[in-house]
Amino acid sequence: MVKLRHPNRQTRGTGVGMKYFLFLIVATIVLILWAYQRVYTGESND
Repeated sequence: MVKLRHPNRQTRGTGVGMKYFLFLIVATIVLILWAYQRVYTGESND
């Protein structure tokens, strides 16, 4: 159990980095989708 607790600290740091990276990817996709939808609807309305 003590040995399992040790790598947990390293996994915690990596988890935060992965979470931040995942958040960036999701935010980028949402931005692209939002921009694409806005341009598409804008063209349709025009």
